[in-house]
Amino acid sequence: MTETRFLQLTEHNDHEGETWHQWLQVDGNETELDKLRSLLVDADAAAEDDPEDFPYELGETEPESVVDILVRYAESGYSTSHSKVLGVFTCPDTLGEDGDDNLYKGGITSCFKQDAPSDTPTPAPEPATAETGSVTRWLLNNDDDSHWYLVPVDKKDEFEEWVYGEGGNQPEGVTSLGSHPNTVTFERPEHFGNEVTR
Repeated sequence: MTETRFLQLTEHNDHEGETWHQWLQVDGNETELDKLRSLLVDADAAAEDDPEDFPYELGETEPESVVDILVRYAESGYSTSHSKVLGVFTCPDTLGEDGDDNLYKGGITSCFKQDAPSDTPTPAPEPATAETGSVTRWLLNNDDDSHWYLVPVDKKDEFEEWVYGEGGNQPEGVTSLGSHPNTVTFERPEHFGNEVTR
């Protein structure tokens, strides 16, 4: 079975002192990615006289198995060093008023949408039991610098001690979202223990 391919979009962010690699789904998005490539070429040419140069570039294409390994062992900082971006891509007409508004700090992810649902609704998953195993619940949390994280509920105290206490290593299981909590999707959310419905 042929693996899904992903194209590397690299952002060198001098403000945060980090480099991030967004791996963009290629299959089904070839035409729109060609448009993005043209926008980047034009923007890079326009920035040749800028001492900071244009901080974005497209790189190699890799199969999903390789990308999954890069994402699994990615470094965490303001944002994770490698992330996988799935969905249907619609290339913006421009990169934004400042030349990179639609790319800055992983903004390209907002241009990817999940496939439209079919007419047949997906049944809700059965509650976990001793026979089926436990289900991990998550929460969104942030620090004082507008950095967002996806945190297992049972790691909440450890996360807050890490953020507001004496530092140390990021707790295991916590995922950095950078400044984009809107990239998280979920089913059957709860608010103060009550299930949220439409």
